[in-house]
Amino acid sequence: MKKLSPLAAFLLLASVGVAQAQVAPGGERIVLTQTVEPSFRIEPVVHRFSARRGEVLPFQFAIGSLGRDMEVTIQPVNLRQESSGIILHDQQSEPANALSLKSGNTMQIGPGEMKVIEGQVTVPIAKSNYLSYGILVREAGVDPNFDEAGDGPTKAGIRFVTQYVLRIDVETGVAGVGAMKEMRFEEADLVANKGLPEAHTYLVNPTPYAHECFVTAELLDQGVSRPRPVRLGMPSRKNLDGDDRYLVRIMPNSRLLLEAPYNEPVLVGEQTMQVSLSGGRSNAVAADFPVDIRAEDFPALAVRRKELAEGLTVSPAQVELGVTRETKRTHGLKFMNKSAEPVQVELTAEDLPGNALDSVRISPSSFELKPGRTKGVRAMLLSGKASSTCGRIRVAVRGDQLLSTEHTLPLSILHEAPSTPDIYLSSIDWLPQDGGAFAVRLQNNSKHYMPINATLAVAGENGVSISLEGGYGEWLEPQGELELTFRPKEQLVGREYLLKLLIHTRDEFEPIVRELKVDLGKPETSGQST
Repeated sequence: MKKLSPLAAFLLLASVGVAQAQVAPGGERIVLTQTVEPSFRIEPVVHRFSARRGEVLPFQFAIGSLGRDMEVTIQPVNLRQESSGIILHDQQSEPANALSLKSGNTMQIGPGEMKVIEGQVTVPIAKSNYLSYGILVREAGVDPNFDEAGDGPTKAGIRFVTQYVLRIDVETGVAGVGAMKEMRFEEADLVANKGLPEAHTYLVNPTPYAHECFVTAELLDQGVSRPRPVRLGMPSRKNLDGDDRYLVRIMPNSRLLLEAPYNEPVLVGEQTMQVSLSGGRSNAVAADFPVDIRAEDFPALAVRRKELAEGLTVSPAQVELGVTRETKRTHGLKFMNKSAEPVQVELTAEDLPGNALDSVRISPSSFELKPGRTKGVRAMLLSGKASSTCGRIRVAVRGDQLLSTEHTLPLSILHEAPSTPDIYLSSIDWLPQDGGAFAVRLQNNSKHYMPINATLAVAGENGVSISLEGGYGEWLEPQGELELTFRPKEQLVGREYLLKLLIHTRDEFEPIVRELKVDLGKPETSGQST
């Protein structure tokens, strides 16, 4: 048997183990067996204090082995930050002398034994409302255990190493913006995420201090009234609840991506995105960036919000009423007038053939909406037995300077659970024009509206792997047809690709799946599922 040295060392958080790969004679297949065992634990991982300059803050971290004798090294480290907001250790720079350890730089821990990491932080004179210090705790790991005897298959071992990056965070009580004024914004834009607008900006901290702050973004030149500022946050905190998800903690000499869904109205054209940073009650930094918004930039907005006229919108753009567990008898609509003139709006409910729906009441059914104002409308399903219906809410708009227009919003009425989706899919075609795109046509043979959420996974022999989206929840009416186009951001240069198309309708139904191998080098590329 041939013994190989460890291939690599991987840094894991609170786990240690051995992964062994066996290569069968002749190389027919590889069997990977991984064993991961707990190594040690530390509580807590973060200490947070409130203190003023000159105060000495003692701290303790409890560390315990989970099953074997071990030695750990302990050292103060500076902290660095990735653009996502994740905080890591930086061993390349000299750690701050404000932190000192009392328990030493190494520690022997027996099986099941608990010990204490002790130290203190002396709060320096700081121009920041927030300071953060790091401690790296690392255990050496174990080597793979190989049997030297025998002529078994070749083995490869990977040594896993356990480490913790502990933090001591200090709120300094500094009320002024201080060094926060030296931070700056780089870039700001409205980008598409799953077809919806999302505000993005980069915040740069060139100072030697960490900072806690809040950042907002808003689009200016949005008509007669300004939208509310949208609070931005770090991607690493987007799953938190409440104000914590918007708290920006930026380490010294870091560059952070800040983002948030932009749920305010978005108008087409050249506008200005203003981003602002505040460390308390007043803004410390603000910057303006030009933004050019095109009608096709955010295709999912058509499902969330419908533009009835320039500056006049209604949301949502699809209405469902019903008596089933997943539906409600009442649904609210919000009209918003960002134009410079008042408009008259009239609403009626009808079925697909155009007959009035007496089972639905819209209140109010007509109103005037002045510039810069919003109006709430309720669509209500009246009592009484009835069958499920597919219909529309017809919206008529008039204004002194505005041409009269009519629009329709899909209206679904469910008195029983929707039927199983019956969706016909055409072949998946490759359209080489304008850099190339994949296209597929759908027809809804069900008796109910069907929401269409589509994902096309494209995997190429040259390693290309991308995921494209379409539909975005748009309702397809019975016997209605829809063509979905999936256009890669960059031109595909390979020839052979494996396509996997998933059509999601309602949550209670499994997605429709189609797979297809294509050769983009052929003059005509299309086909059904394999």
